[in-house]
Amino acid sequence: DIAFAVALPALIALLIGTAAIYGAVYIARWLDDCGYHIPGAVRIAQHHNPYFVDAPTDTDWYPAGAETFAALFVFALRSINATNATGAICFASLCAIVYAAAGLWTSNLVVRLSCVLCTGTIPLLLGQSLAFYVDIHFTVLVCAALWLQAASLVRRRADYAWAALVAAILTASVKYSG
Repeated sequence: DIAFAVALPALIALLIGTAAIYGAVYIARWLDDCGYHIPGAVRIAQHHNPYFVDAPTDTDWYPAGAETFAALFVFALRSINATNATGAICFASLCAIVYAAAGLWTSNLVVRLSCVLCTGTIPLLLGQSLAFYVDIHFTVLVCAALWLQAASLVRRRADYAWAALVAAILTASVKYSG
């Protein structure tokens, strides 16, 4: 069908364009990551007390698992820009989880890759993969827990359910602490 052949690339271009614009606007504010997430990750990487950060948003801040994860990159690479690597890793992980989740119901490569494309062009997700935001780390564990639970039901294996429970419990420690 010729209408589908024209409409699909136009829709994909619209989604990618919208995601890029929204991602750029979202990142341009730099409030969330520069306000307290990055200072916390840097303090952890410098072996300082992570339970106090001199940040403009609050002074009684407790780091979550995402800051500790980012601190590993800051420590290893000796660069504050390394915090962005965690967003890229989470983005790639989320795409892999979506691909695997789609594989629970179909082996059609086009369908599975379409699911990844739809997920990868979510504007807020794209924006959070370009800078250090805790929410993308949280999202990866939530999606991993959901995929593991679905895999447990589809494949009838209890070990996936136990892994889903572990991922769900760890989810809270990535975003919240204290």
